[in-house]
Amino acid sequence: MNILKKYLLSLFAIVLFSFNSNAADLYRKMGLGYQNTEIPALSTRYHFQQKLSLTVSTGFTTNQNHTKFLLEGKIQKVLFEERYLNVFVGTGIGIINERVKSGNLKNNGFKIHATMGAEFFLVNLPNLGFIFETGVSLQSKSGNIQVDTLAYVPFNAGVYFYF
Repeated sequence: MNILKKYLLSLFAIVLFSFNSNAADLYRKMGLGYQNTEIPALSTRYHFQQKLSLTVSTGFTTNQNHTKFLLEGKIQKVLFEERYLNVFVGTGIGIINERVKSGNLKNNGFKIHATMGAEFFLVNLPNLGFIFETGVSLQSKSGNIQVDTLAYVPFNAGVYFYF
């Protein structure tokens, strides 16, 4: 009985410590995907250090009377790593170009924002990341300054495929 107990305890220890307990390893991986910013945007995210990433997003929307273009860049720092979850904070800057054809109104400006959020991965799809983030944004369009929260139903969201 004593030998069986030692065997089971050894087997349990091997199984317990053989699992990878770190978060998804994204170091030097690039992700392509979609990010719901001020307008829906195509996005690229690159993890140039173990806990730092750079995101560049661009999006546009156009219809008969209104055109809007956004280009923004963000840098994020991972604060906490769980097995399939990274919690991060970040900051970013963007360029906004907006044109309303009726009245020939142009709203050009920039935005600066601070965010916090989480990116999680499914167990069987470790290269697919889902991001939710919120924060505050300061925008200046044609001299008008506006402060907003960054939360669209109820968070900004995005999906990335890493390779």
